[in-house]
Amino acid sequence: MSDEIARALTAVLDPAPGHTVPIPAVHRAVLAHMGVTGGVTYRAVKGVLRAVGVVVSGRTGSSETYAHGVSLAPAYTTDH
Repeated sequence: MSDEIARALTAVLDPAPGHTVPIPAVHRAVLAHMGVTGGVTYRAVKGVLRAVGVVVSGRTGSSETYAHGVSLAPAYTTDH
């Protein structure tokens, strides 16, 4: 499963130094790319992100977790 998640992340994320993306947005994009509505956990997505060198952490004063240094590919943003 982690190989499938890694392939999906390659498609849905672009390198973007200085940017952050909330993990729920990354998770939704991964599910959309894989064509599934479940079966992939937030923990699995965060684990693969970390394994490929993406920093995953929270922001001070926020309960949400973010992927740092990436942005969603245009096809997976809500503002296109």
